[in-house]
Amino acid sequence: GSRAGGVPVPVPVVVVVGMDNHKGSARRALPLWKHRHVSDWTEARLVKLNQIPEFHNRLLDSSQETTKKVICLYAIRFLNRKLLQYITSPQCPLPPGTIFATSHFCKPNKGSSWNFDHPKEKHVLERNELSELFQSWHVIKDDLCLDSDHGRTLVQFIAIR
Repeated sequence: GSRAGGVPVPVPVVVVVGMDNHKGSARRALPLWKHRHVSDWTEARLVKLNQIPEFHNRLLDSSQETTKKVICLYAIRFLNRKLLQYITSPQCPLPPGTIFATSHFCKPNKGSSWNFDHPKEKHVLERNELSELFQSWHVIKDDLCLDSDHGRTLVQFIAIR
């Protein structure tokens, strides 16, 4: 493809597929993707992420469409532990080389309290919960930082299958 002015855009090595429960996500994301010049290799799909069999079937459909490396970026508002358990299970068809990355609210220490109203504690990760869940993957990053508005702890996590 090419951008305005005839400047060639390289063919992407990966295709980023966003899967979301919300019908309006694709419509809201497209202007951002166009502004960032990634709309040619980014797409959105409506998937009921709380229904693991549907998610599984959509992954199988996606694996038939391309032989390119899968990148799984997990951006969440409400923690879905069942989905995370499925992604790390042997039944999940994500191929070796899949990258999982997320930034999410996390307690600073295992078993520590969560003294914030938002998000609710049930939607907050325990410290090391992701590294323990992804123990069969190669964990590249498992670092804590603070959000800029309330000082809540976030985990920055990346792993490769």
